[in-house]
Amino acid sequence: MTVMQKEVVVSMSDLRYLCVQCGGCKTKIIIDLEGTETSLPHCAVCRAEFDPISVGNNVTAMRTAYKQQKSTKHKFSFCVPVESGPTESN
Repeated sequence: MTVMQKEVVVSMSDLRYLCVQCGGCKTKIIIDLEGTETSLPHCAVCRAEFDPISVGNNVTAMRTAYKQQKSTKHKFSFCVPVESGPTESN
């Protein structure tokens, strides 16, 4: 018996846009990882302040990983399980 898990596979080099969701009003702010801007001082809608350490550092880390991935021969991908559950085949 073989058990197969359905999943969505996305190459890290395909993840150009990062979405940061405001903890207050749930507005989603899209960041282009090809760019250089990492400063998100506050939400553009409700003006809630973003923590520069957690948000800023994570945006910088994602941008660095994205750009390094594009220049290496090794490829990384994210595998996201599909919630419909595993299927069995004999």
